[in-house]
Amino acid sequence: MTTWLRVVVAAVLLGHGLIHLLGAAKGLGWAQVAQLKEPISTAGGWAWLAAAAAVVLTSALLATATSGWWVAAAVAALLSQAVIVTSWSDAKAGTAANVLLVVVATYGFAAYGPTSYTAQWQRGDSQALTEAGASSGLVTVFAGKQGDFARVGQVTSASASRALATASTPR
Repeated sequence: MTTWLRVVVAAVLLGHGLIHLLGAAKGLGWAQVAQLKEPISTAGGWAWLAAAAAVVLTSALLATATSGWWVAAAVAALLSQAVIVTSWSDAKAGTAANVLLVVVATYGFAAYGPTSYTAQWQRGDSQALTEAGASSGLVTVFAGKQGDFARVGQVTSASASRALATASTPR
């Protein structure tokens, strides 16, 4: 996901999470919310607060490209939709934001989840470095174009592993 798209989606999710605070405010008696016509119990207020926290946390994780953000997005979508259903006539428009949450969670799973190409690449890196480290303790690093390789130097497998892990960390 490109940086600008990630920031735009995170901003939309932040707004959605903050709107959930209206349900929490009404249910917990923090404020009279005239826009919400249906009653919200104290337990419902806590549920709205939990949904708000989950959506805002997802927004922050997505904005900072923290790994695993897509798991938080999936949980936030479930919590958010659950409380929206309890106040459907007042909050049904929030379902559109939850559809966005499900879409980005699905994208995150496909791009960075345990079965993604990114994860497969990282497992292959680890396995290759483990095998290389077990045989000689050195990894030879090359640079060049298609068959025109020039030897750059040798590094330990531990430092190569750190460099590859840093370079291939998904964002």
